[in-house]
Amino acid sequence: EWYAGRSYGQESYIVAYDSSASSHANSCADISGSNASPLFTIKDNGNVGIGTTSPDAVLNVISGTNDEEVLKIGNTAGNSGSTAGITHLGISHWDSGTHSSTRITATEDAAGSYLGSLSFGTRGAASDSAPTERMRITSSGNVGIGTSSPVIYSNNATTLQIHDETLPELRLTSDTTGAASGHGSLLQVAGNDFYIWNAENAKMRF
Repeated sequence: EWYAGRSYGQESYIVAYDSSASSHANSCADISGSNASPLFTIKDNGNVGIGTTSPDAVLNVISGTNDEEVLKIGNTAGNSGSTAGITHLGISHWDSGTHSSTRITATEDAAGSYLGSLSFGTRGAASDSAPTERMRITSSGNVGIGTSSPVIYSNNATTLQIHDETLPELRLTSDTTGAASGHGSLLQVAGNDFYIWNAENAKMRF
């Protein structure tokens, strides 16, 4: 093994190991701090560990403190107060294309605001297009499906709003009813009319 940086036992340094070394088998390098404990480790298979010297994923982050943020992602564009900050975390099922197929987004309510909402998007087109927002949790706790601005029906309430251009619906199924199309019970709006359906040809109890 060898060391690079300041002398061993002082401040930051890099320790590199032979992959056959018994004490750090399969390690490529440890980046260590003043207490000689590795800050992060790069294995010879490319896995990176932060807070662990045995990463079992491409990036493995472990915190030694309970109930704290382990990973924080953001951008600096919204910091000035003149722009509402928006940060996307893209998740794809493969490594091809410009856009991720799904994403999670943090959105500042307004420029210079500390309030933020969380939204979830999926790609609905068979092309390399950006995901479309499907659901949002607002800073006030309201949940919108099909709408980015769920509105409460009455004061001092928290709401789940489902929006569609023609037939918004909420379908309830169980292992007994089955989850296939045409099964379960349905709440639906058509025009100005509200429907309650029971597709199981069973009793409806109120």
